[in-house]
Amino acid sequence: MLRANFEHLKQIDEKYSWSPNQKFNNSQLIESLGQDPQKYIYDFGAMEQIVKQISDLHKDIDFKVSYIVVLGMGGSALPAKYVVESLSNFGILGVKFIVADNIDPDYLAAINSQVQYQNTLFFVVSHSGSTIETISQACYFANQAESYGVLVRRHFVFLTSNESSPLANLAIEYSAKIILLPPGRCGRFSLFSMSTMLPASFAGVNIPELFLEARKHNLKNIMPDIDLNIALKLAHMIADYSKRGYSEIVFFSYSNRLDAFNQWTAQLFAESLGKKGLALTPVSARGVSDQHSLVQLFNEGANNKLYIFVSPRDFDYSYLKIAESFQQAPEVLKGRSFSSLLNFELQGNIDSLVK
Repeated sequence: MLRANFEHLKQIDEKYSWSPNQKFNNSQLIESLGQDPQKYIYDFGAMEQIVKQISDLHKDIDFKVSYIVVLGMGGSALPAKYVVESLSNFGILGVKFIVADNIDPDYLAAINSQVQYQNTLFFVVSHSGSTIETISQACYFANQAESYGVLVRRHFVFLTSNESSPLANLAIEYSAKIILLPPGRCGRFSLFSMSTMLPASFAGVNIPELFLEARKHNLKNIMPDIDLNIALKLAHMIADYSKRGYSEIVFFSYSNRLDAFNQWTAQLFAESLGKKGLALTPVSARGVSDQHSLVQLFNEGANNKLYIFVSPRDFDYSYLKIAESFQQAPEVLKGRSFSSLLNFELQGNIDSLVK
């Protein structure tokens, strides 16, 4: 289990003495959302219903699922990719999880040749039901499935909030299952909805346990004290630095399993805040790889960037060590774990970039 470690934010705050230009509290934030804050803050009371829906659908699937393919764009696909990739190194339950979030023909052809249709479950996700790219993907893979003698109605699940949309009509044409998503909650707010949790559940993610952890953390995120509420503090820091003239925000994650987290966070940030000529431009970076590429620019380029460092609290293979048998290896490496080396480099990168 990968657990994100946000202690670096606290360390940077204490070491470099960040202080806001103005006080800001959670009540102001809630008030600014208008009369319907639940549009932005997920209704955790709906989780029991989601768990039941997922359980019922699992009973309806009458074949062994070895491949899961999610067809969708942006917020309809990235949350599921993030959840599954962050929780597993090599796939949970031996299920291959594929998120097709592009219409590159070579990419689609590669997926087509990789999967075995008789053991593949497709989730077609578009909240509007009119996303051209998603519909085109669904048409292609449905046609391929039929060419292998596979029934679309058994192997495809369509998810949309618009029951009269082209996507819903396509599902009706194939007599496939349609799951209606809550209206008014667009893709980028769909992490804890069926469009994410359902595909993740078939990949082996324990949804009730995930919801339980989410509820625990949500309690922290409604505290009005900015020093106790990490989400509020982070939001305030970003807004404050934006007012100071910073134009870019770098999400620097120290785990390959957090690549999808970076993609999802950048999408959330860009689509939610990129309006009216405002918002910082999100940049994704991975440690330690980008210490040997982007960090050159970060260190000696324009000083216009805010950095968010995210690292695992622990690794599944934290015991993996560098062999001591090589005499010519630097002493600092002999017998050292890769996790400690990575964390050492992370701290060094923080010290070099945060000025």
